[in-house]
Amino acid sequence: MGIRSGVFLKKPYLCLLRDAAKDMKESLIIYKASAGSGKTFTLAQNYLVQLLSKGGSHRYILAVTFTNKATTEMKQRILAYLYDLAEGRDNDFTRALAERLGQPADLKQRAQAALDGILHDYDHFQVMTIDKFFQQLLSNLAHELGLSANYRIELDDRKAVDEAVDFLLDAIDERADKKLIGWIEDLIEDRMRSNKGWSVGRDLKNFSARNVLSEAFQLRESDLRNRLNDAERMRRYRQTLRARLDEAQGALTGAAQNLIDELDDMSLEGFSRKGQYVYAFARKLLNGDLEEPTKSVCSYIEDPQKLLNKNVTDDGRAANVSSRLAALVDLLHDKRRTILSCRLILKNLNQLFLLNAVAAALDLVNKANSRFLLAKTKLLFHEMVGEQDAPFVFERAGAQLRHILIDEFQDTARLQWNNIKSLLLNNLAEGNTCLLVGDVKQSIYRWNGGDWNILQNIEKEYPAARVNSLRENYRSGQHIIDFNNAFFPAAAQMLDRLETDETDAAAHLLQDIYADVSQVCPRKTADGYVSVTLHDAETDVLDAEAEASLYQQIQMLRQTGVAYTDMAILVRRNKEAQAIAERFAEQHLDVPLASAEAFLLSASPVVQLLISALRCLMDEKDTLSQAIATRIYCNHILTENRPMSDIAETGSTLLPAAFVRRRAALAEMPLFELVEQLILFFTTGRSDERIDISGESAYITAFLDQVLAFLDENPSSIEAFLNFWDEEAAAKTIPSTAVDGIRILTIHKSKGLAFHTVLIPFCDWDIFNTKQGSRSTLWVHPQESPYDELPTLPIEQNKAAAQSIFQTEYEQELLMQKVDGFNAAYVAFTRPKKNLLIWANVPPASNKPTFGSVIASFADPDFASDADSEDAALSIKTWGAVVPSQTAGKQAAEAQNPFDAKAEAVPFHFTPQPVRAIFKQSNKSKDFVRTEADPDDLQQSYIDRGKRFHRLLSDIDTVEDLPRAFENLRREGLSGPNDAEDLAFLRKRLMDAKVSRWFDGSWQLFNEHTILSRNNNQLSRHRPDRVLVKDKQAVVIDFKFGAPAASHAPQVKTYMHLLQTMGYESVTGWLWYVYQNKVESISL
Repeated sequence: MGIRSGVFLKKPYLCLLRDAAKDMKESLIIYKASAGSGKTFTLAQNYLVQLLSKGGSHRYILAVTFTNKATTEMKQRILAYLYDLAEGRDNDFTRALAERLGQPADLKQRAQAALDGILHDYDHFQVMTIDKFFQQLLSNLAHELGLSANYRIELDDRKAVDEAVDFLLDAIDERADKKLIGWIEDLIEDRMRSNKGWSVGRDLKNFSARNVLSEAFQLRESDLRNRLNDAERMRRYRQTLRARLDEAQGALTGAAQNLIDELDDMSLEGFSRKGQYVYAFARKLLNGDLEEPTKSVCSYIEDPQKLLNKNVTDDGRAANVSSRLAALVDLLHDKRRTILSCRLILKNLNQLFLLNAVAAALDLVNKANSRFLLAKTKLLFHEMVGEQDAPFVFERAGAQLRHILIDEFQDTARLQWNNIKSLLLNNLAEGNTCLLVGDVKQSIYRWNGGDWNILQNIEKEYPAARVNSLRENYRSGQHIIDFNNAFFPAAAQMLDRLETDETDAAAHLLQDIYADVSQVCPRKTADGYVSVTLHDAETDVLDAEAEASLYQQIQMLRQTGVAYTDMAILVRRNKEAQAIAERFAEQHLDVPLASAEAFLLSASPVVQLLISALRCLMDEKDTLSQAIATRIYCNHILTENRPMSDIAETGSTLLPAAFVRRRAALAEMPLFELVEQLILFFTTGRSDERIDISGESAYITAFLDQVLAFLDENPSSIEAFLNFWDEEAAAKTIPSTAVDGIRILTIHKSKGLAFHTVLIPFCDWDIFNTKQGSRSTLWVHPQESPYDELPTLPIEQNKAAAQSIFQTEYEQELLMQKVDGFNAAYVAFTRPKKNLLIWANVPPASNKPTFGSVIASFADPDFASDADSEDAALSIKTWGAVVPSQTAGKQAAEAQNPFDAKAEAVPFHFTPQPVRAIFKQSNKSKDFVRTEADPDDLQQSYIDRGKRFHRLLSDIDTVEDLPRAFENLRREGLSGPNDAEDLAFLRKRLMDAKVSRWFDGSWQLFNEHTILSRNNNQLSRHRPDRVLVKDKQAVVIDFKFGAPAASHAPQVKTYMHLLQTMGYESVTGWLWYVYQNKVESISL
């Protein structure tokens, strides 16, 4: 790209592989960490080994995690362990760490110094997600990339894509691109043929959201755009495909019609009823159904006599039918591949054209809004790194980092790995260490780009790397560990042997992945409980029997001493969580459930009331919203329990009088003030008394936050806000850590969590997810002519792909789905600490096998599902005994560590009160419109320059940091008209012999740090410009940019006195008048 800046990598990139390979054995360490094996313990220990070694510093260590929650946990663990070390506490961790460090005598002092260093320099405590890491790199390179000074990173991909689609559709008029109009018209026609209506906006948004930022599309977006924008080339491509399709379909339907005509013309006397099967097969081909003929139809080809009744001799007619049938089947086999390939491509070709247009619109919208999508950073760095000898992208980071740790490596995307690998290789070439931690068995984020093949094949890529397997399970009870040790190898073997029409790939793949699944329990006590309940119902919803069984088991657990708050129900899909929550809300109110839906903003009656009131203001004729608002106000706020018939008859008379009276004025108010006013009106009773809504406080404040978030980027419009609510905000949840009841969550959200007791009521998902239809897009790469005119194509993931030119890619996708489903089971089965309860519906043996049938084969091989039986079969197998919850006394007895403190919710009450509006006007307007022509303005410019200099000096450690500090100002929009001159001026001042020692990096520095003091019970804050400390010495420097004044010296003396009281024996103070370059010594 021709861009270079910063400190170059110390060795050419092409030499890195060779140099890194020499020391790889000691430098690249890989931990394969099965569930519950103490991964966080190991990561924290390795981090602290590097931190507490001689010359270690948190500034030189990068720890990369997968989620923000994992980042928070990792930081908390590191700080907690450091605190234990600094306090001299004796536990498993401190003993293990001391042993690895060689039992240093000053370990306690090192830990205290490291802890202080992190807490006083927390911004450089580099434990972050991989997205955050690339976001920081992007920020550092904003100038080189041509991003505006006020650009921002957009995390909400869906919102940005929706805006791009709206922009695209709004731009369609008589002057719009005729190709674009044609594509949209074709899409509308496709929807009309499928009886889906003419509106394409929602479908296009959904398709674009799933694909426009996908790795498959982004990698080839530029090439695709060039080809798709060539109208003549694409016209020929579509024409070629349609011609091939018409030719192949015409030949097949013609042959099928000829067979049907011959059957119609033929005397069928003597033919058995089996001849109807031939007729039905031909008719299916005529209708476009290209499925393989049944075994019965094939048997007529081998033995024409089967077409005739017994004792009837063939007079040549049956042989003729058999011959034509054989020719038709051969033609089907010859033409099917072409027909299905053309169908698959043509079906989504219009959407691919539109996806290209959406991608272009997305670029325009992002540029107009000065934003950059986080989802695009992977591709951006991929393109920047490329094949350069010295990828400058990582120069700045590489110059600072000595140790790199990457957690959850199995979920790393291929693009992310290709990007960060350059940094790792450079680190290894410098003799530093890199640590990778992961577990292929827990890879369940493939939909988010995660590629477990990277970890699975890492030993082949770097055979000299040191690989450690963590085999002990510190989380689960013995019986749970034993169950998983037995189940997963057996199930992996079953699924690897499974032969279906969909795939025959990788005969030992699951067995290879799960070769290290066996774990040992380090505890001496054999506890834990496993229960497997098998049903023979064919349903993916909660039927009556399954519901009754789930409820009974929950009650059994409760009676055995397991608290509701210690239970968690895990499901694969959100609709299963919703089904459980709804059924229990109707039938079992005695069981408290806490699902994500319970914390939705839209679940709050008061929020529903406010939304309905806003709809009423937008449209006075909206009687439905008015009725909803009236019902909630009367029955929830005022608890009047009025029937709906009364509410429907009374119109608006039951609403607050002030709301009805001021309706027109309210509709003209600014949005935020309007919402505040509505809260005030609807929490007022009939007699103007205040109504207590404290139970809704969290929802109301979160709703107000959403209003403010909307106003940050949008005008104050009721209609626009209601659209924002319907499309985005209604699905938001309130922040909540305390859960009072049984948690219901998906397996994906449970990743990284542990629960005392886990219940899995739907452990029977399909092994191959072939029911996804148009919602699942498979990006394929055609290799044959003429299909390869485009480098990549989206096709629907269905069985047709298995008989097309995309067969290999489709079968590979099915194989990945099998691994996804198996890994999901492993994650779910390894969440419990003490109790695991599983339910599975088992399909009849004649049906396609599911995960439920795999569980049944292991837990109860004799269990048989009878589809014809009216009574559902039931089997329950158990191992071990239920373990009750831990008592509160034992929990409280655990050692206290301030970094282990659990956050406690602080109750608060939301009480609306009328306020008097206060108008304030600043007198700063002249600062924004003045010129530097007048003497007063020149004086103000002089003062402003001094403020900028003061800001710059507070942002540097050494003189080498000046360019970075100026760049920071520029990014914040605070650059001046003479930055180059100012930089030269400050550099000259800092290198002057009188002050250079303060900026040489030889002292520990505290820039603009606050010193707290108490005088007569009054807390005071003091903020010296620059404090340097070394051993028991301290130096205070105060910068001044004006004329000397009598008040300056006493200020420095105050700082010096405070430092003496803090224990520094030798304290010196200095005043530095920067413009005059005058240095004045201050003495106490």
